Amino acid sequence: MKSITIMIPVELDRAAADEAERRGMSKSALIRQGLRSELADEYDETREGASHDPFRDLAGFGSSAVTTAEDEIDRIVYDT
Repeated sequence: MKSITIMIPVELDRAAADEAERRGMSKSALIRQGLRSELADEYDETREGASHDPFRDLAGFGSSAVTTAEDEIDRIVYDT
């Protein structure tokens, strides 16, 4: 995954933190989920090989050899 920095209003950050905690996930995972949902059509159409590998469609990233769970990096880095 690629790390990015964004600027959001304090109240949006608070709401994201509260929602992520309620769902038992990191803010990063919540934001990724929201972006995927918002960009679903464009995201699916632009991924290379998406229509050839059903597992890759399900996982949403990388090659079939990648075994990292979506929130594994956040759990390791942020101890969530």
